[in-house]
Amino acid sequence: MLSMERQVDRSKSYRDRALRLLRQHHCRITTPRLTVIDTLSRLDRPVTAYELHHKIQTSGGRLDVVSIYRILDTLRQCGLIYCVPSKNAYLPVFLETASDRLAELVLHEDTENVTELRIPPSILSELEGQAKELGIAITSIKIELRARSA
Repeated sequence: MLSMERQVDRSKSYRDRALRLLRQHHCRITTPRLTVIDTLSRLDRPVTAYELHHKIQTSGGRLDVVSIYRILDTLRQCGLIYCVPSKNAYLPVFLETASDRLAELVLHEDTENVTELRIPPSILSELEGQAKELGIAITSIKIELRARSA
């Protein structure tokens, strides 16, 4: 669990990065997008679109689920969120060098928290070599590790 001060810093950093990337992708900065970004920035575990909808509603926001899905898709395309397929859920990308197309996530089964890791260059190189042997080009790499306390 993050300290309150670290959580605020992380949330602000995520929001600033989100605004920068949305502008780079020529996306409008709208109140609904900011609401989703701010809600996501406080998360330390993946949430479904419906859970996100509930969090936004309980904090006084008004967004329908379809709009949330559309916003999540935009954020994913901009590299701001991970889609966690095993949970059908979403999580903000906090690592500056990470994106949904190049991700290594550790899902902690005990707490449901997620830790982002950088994929080591040696593993990337090995995977690219395998793809080259097959005559294909890698468009995304997602490594999802499930773990519990030892």
